Amino acid sequence: MKNKGKTRILVDVDGVIADFVTAYLDTYKELGGVVPDDFEWTHWDSMQDLPDAHLTRHVWQDPELFLRPEPYPGAIDALKKMDSRYDVRIVTCVPHLHIYARNLWFAQHAPFIHRKGQLIFTADKSLIRGDIFVDDYLPHVYAWLKVNEHTGVIINRPWNKGDGGPEAYTRLDSLTSLAERLAL
Repeated sequence: MKNKGKTRILVDVDGVIADFVTAYLDTYKELGGVVPDDFEWTHWDSMQDLPDAHLTRHVWQDPELFLRPEPYPGAIDALKKMDSRYDVRIVTCVPHLHIYARNLWFAQHAPFIHRKGQLIFTADKSLIRGDIFVDDYLPHVYAWLKVNEHTGVIINRPWNKGDGGPEAYTRLDSLTSLAERLAL
């Protein structure tokens, strides 16, 4: 899929650009939750493994939850480099309550993401067309690859290790790794 001759790169936010896990755990602790010293976020819904899992609903209701994540080291710079050369679209799936916060997050951390249609909110990422799809959640990558015959990229995170399935995607350690592969 080309847009004015540019390769379209679709990039997820949480787990790719921003450290949602730390923001989630910080919010959980602020609400009185206890995170055991040996706790590891090893699967997608690890929040359910926390001892005060009943706080999950309250964490998700915090209107600032999606303002809190810090960008991963180098992620904003890599995104900016990609955006200068490619048609970058941010594809994110957040509850409706958090759409405003997600927009504010980009205004604060990546104001160069501002073109109309550049920030896409969707419950089904496989519906968004592009040439390269970057995510940290394997089911999103699998679903996208089923309807798009292009390149899927999974960013290595503890919650997507050892997951079976088709190996029709590329594994990278960070968004910076992708920018390097694209020779930026």
